Amino acid sequence: MFNCNRLGQKIRIKQLVIALLILYYLTPACYSQFLVAPQYAGGGSSQVVAVGDFNNDHHLDVVTANAGGGNLGVWLGNGDGTFQTSHQYNSAEDPLWVVVADFNRDGKLDLAASNYTDLNGGTVSILLGNGDGTFQPHVDYLVGPWSVSLAVGDFNGDQIPDLAAAVSGTNSVALLIGNGDGTFQGHRDLTVGNFPSMIAVADFNIDGHMDLAVTNLNDSTISILLGNGDGTFQASANIPVRAYGLLSDDMNDDGRFDLVIWDCCSVTVLLSKGNGAFDSRVAAAGELSGATTIGDFNGDGKKDVANAFVVLFLGKGDGTLNLAPERWGTQTGTNWATSGDFNEDGRLDLVTADEGGSISVLIGNGNGSFQADVTYGTLPGPTAVASTDFNGDGFSDVAVGTGSGLEVFLGNGDSTLTFKKNNAVGDYPVAVITADFNQDGKADLVTANVNNSVSLLLGVGDGTFGTHADFATGSDPVSVAAGDLNGDGKLDLITANAKDNSISILLGDGHGSFQSKKDLTLGTSPLSLAVGDFNGDKKVDLAAVHSGDAVSVLLGNGDGTFQPAADYPTGLDPRFVAVGDFDHNGFDDLAVAFEGNPNPLSYIAPGVSIFINRGSGSFLAHSDVSAGGVPLALAVSDFDGDGNSDLAAADGGKYCRILPFEGVKCYWDTSFGVLLGRGNGTFKVLSYFTGLKANSVYVSDLNRDGRPDVVLSAAESSSVNLFLNNSKGFRELLLSVSLAGGGGGVVTSSPVGINCGSTGQIACTANFVSGLSITLTAVAAPGSVFTGWAEDCSGTSTCTLTMNSDHNVSAAFQPMPDFSFTVSMPTPAAVAAGQSATSTITVDSLSGFNDMVSFTCSVSPAVMLPPTCSGISLTPPAGNSVTGTLTIQTSAPALSQSLGWQTGAFFALWLPMAGMMLAFAPTPSKYGRYQQRLFVGLSMLLVLAVLLLLPACGGDNSKQHGGLGTPSGNYTITINATAPGGLRHSTTLMLKVQ
Repeated sequence: MFNCNRLGQKIRIKQLVIALLILYYLTPACYSQFLVAPQYAGGGSSQVVAVGDFNNDHHLDVVTANAGGGNLGVWLGNGDGTFQTSHQYNSAEDPLWVVVADFNRDGKLDLAASNYTDLNGGTVSILLGNGDGTFQPHVDYLVGPWSVSLAVGDFNGDQIPDLAAAVSGTNSVALLIGNGDGTFQGHRDLTVGNFPSMIAVADFNIDGHMDLAVTNLNDSTISILLGNGDGTFQASANIPVRAYGLLSDDMNDDGRFDLVIWDCCSVTVLLSKGNGAFDSRVAAAGELSGATTIGDFNGDGKKDVANAFVVLFLGKGDGTLNLAPERWGTQTGTNWATSGDFNEDGRLDLVTADEGGSISVLIGNGNGSFQADVTYGTLPGPTAVASTDFNGDGFSDVAVGTGSGLEVFLGNGDSTLTFKKNNAVGDYPVAVITADFNQDGKADLVTANVNNSVSLLLGVGDGTFGTHADFATGSDPVSVAAGDLNGDGKLDLITANAKDNSISILLGDGHGSFQSKKDLTLGTSPLSLAVGDFNGDKKVDLAAVHSGDAVSVLLGNGDGTFQPAADYPTGLDPRFVAVGDFDHNGFDDLAVAFEGNPNPLSYIAPGVSIFINRGSGSFLAHSDVSAGGVPLALAVSDFDGDGNSDLAAADGGKYCRILPFEGVKCYWDTSFGVLLGRGNGTFKVLSYFTGLKANSVYVSDLNRDGRPDVVLSAAESSSVNLFLNNSKGFRELLLSVSLAGGGGGVVTSSPVGINCGSTGQIACTANFVSGLSITLTAVAAPGSVFTGWAEDCSGTSTCTLTMNSDHNVSAAFQPMPDFSFTVSMPTPAAVAAGQSATSTITVDSLSGFNDMVSFTCSVSPAVMLPPTCSGISLTPPAGNSVTGTLTIQTSAPALSQSLGWQTGAFFALWLPMAGMMLAFAPTPSKYGRYQQRLFVGLSMLLVLAVLLLLPACGGDNSKQHGGLGTPSGNYTITINATAPGGLRHSTTLMLKVQ
């Protein structure tokens, strides 16, 4: 994948050599990102990148093999994700590969590079490290013609690193056995397949010896060479599978080293059987393939795969990969990527080797994303994109016109999107805008459709929209704009109609409807239009580009009519017009994207025509600037915070090249350009490669950091792509937050930046872009309450600040009002059944508590007639204490002492005697009334005696009976205290009943 133009100039053997250099077959175009991955310049064309700590400061450093420059580039890391200026160290000619190891065992990392065009026929260069980030001059070892890649491992078990080089010219792997002092023995060759390209080292048969796996380009095989542990290997066994490159790791956590291979169109995992053999393909991931590094990029404990594009394939933990890869990128074409934690936050980052000799660093977020662009799939054929807040949550949302309708994605405020709904509109919408057409404060949507109509969707305010209402336009409307054309305070619509050479004007009624169209003839096939005030009269004017290679300017009369068009020539084949003040004169200027002529035989470069406004509504002749590619659409914003209007260009047009042996070959551009304005009508051009054919561009702040981000739609890949702006040019102001009070809580900000209290810190700071609105939220910890803001915030709700200066904010958290209580030991500590004990309860007010506290008791063990507590309630004054007395009562038995045996014996004798007397007494009927009364009285006396005295029979004069009182024993009494608000506390005390 290296330099495609250079490849065509090599003889066939060199073409194949560079083709194997990982991803020539895989690179349809350079792939990258927007203002996110910082680049660090180097020399030559960086091919492969490796990492290590070269100066022993415990920070990861980076080294690249720079083909063409004949050197290795070294960047020393600062430990925060940034790197120092590179230093170059000579190698032999055209190093293609570099590996890192301590070859002389001095505790300092060394370098080894393979060189494919060395005059001596292919060498490996050794550069011994000094331990301070510098390296000694290279020493070269001959390995054979066209040494293209390199791997390191201990092949003879002596704990000294050895080297294996893929030598394409001899269809072999050259082994260099290390001596342990930085020198190597002469190479020994191992026969492999035709044109070996990459090597992976691992123990594939779990015998403790290092083995080799080698991809062979020309016979579509992988050679497996099992090591004997003494520096020799068994004969290669070839697996018939096409692979341009490979890596090895345990992809399904079974303890065996698997292979990750790739070709032009897929990434595949071959699962190891543990005996040196591999299962057939078990997983394939398509699109931009390749695999240059393996790691856990989303923190789920499963191995993921990343490549040089940069595309991330998330692993499922079973050896399969997610077939919907995440796309990221850098600012130029990349050849290789590897991973490491460069900012020491515990998350894997990526560094890429770039074609321009630089490296790009993508900081990982730990969730499978990087600080770069991200892609969301859409329905087929996305044509246009617009962005604003559709659901009123303060976050930017996205609407995408597709061949099947209008898809809405709701923003989460952190640059991620969630699909909401696909909305029906007219046939195949080709343009989309957003504005408030019924003046209800909610964003609406309008699309221009190929069935000669515009569709209006009124927003509900929650991210949904009403049924579309269609309004007729001219033939084939390809562009739509909104403005108050007649000065009535209501938005109107204008469409550019390509097939009948007209523009249609639809005056709005402010309630979500429009009058019938009025058409104006304009040029030849108008393709794009924009509104502005070109002559400073506060009336809306129009600019439209058409295929006559001109832009037409129509000055508005303020009543919905326009003056005759004035035409200004543009660059060849104009496609899009945008409005902005590019020279700071206070008047709207024009920028026109044009495609030029891609035919190499009659080539005319594409670019952007800039028209500077004279201030009267007329324009100077255009000056053309590059757009970094072939532009199809433009958006205007200040991307670098310098106060000048800049341009973003969706570069998705066609370009062609003349290739040796192939003639003219045409491609679609897959980048977007950023034109940074200098404030005088001139621009500095940056190009960001996306790997996607973009056809529409929109600007919105997707993560609420105050910087304008870029949204692209790409029809060919059916996606909408978000590119975050990480420019450091914006003025930033400091927000300081401190926590006060005796309680606990957390203060967070939206957008993110402040997260104070989550890890115990009580003072936090963050920088935010000037003018940004920040919302602070305070959440109390359990047992605490948020009592309010101080300094630059007030109240007890959320606090919103505008960062027009540095701000200081204090958040007070207090412990929640509560109480505590103590209970003295009972007095006395031991009682007899029937007696009581008392305890003193003291209730203390905490944090202003002054509610009533009620006390209840529970007793263990559970018995008949247990001790009981008297009910009591106490109310402490705020900040003070109150005391009360708790009484614990026991139950006495009905007769506490049984009678002596003498008395018992007496009653035991007389009771039967009395009964006998009654039994033999004459019946009452034989006596008179007096005798009858006497008989009844004696009988009642007998019954009463039985009831009262019978229990005493057989008793002992010295013993308690106790059957009907509180049983003796030790009792645990739990004192429960409750108060309003669910507050509840308890304690225990002991009481002995004798």
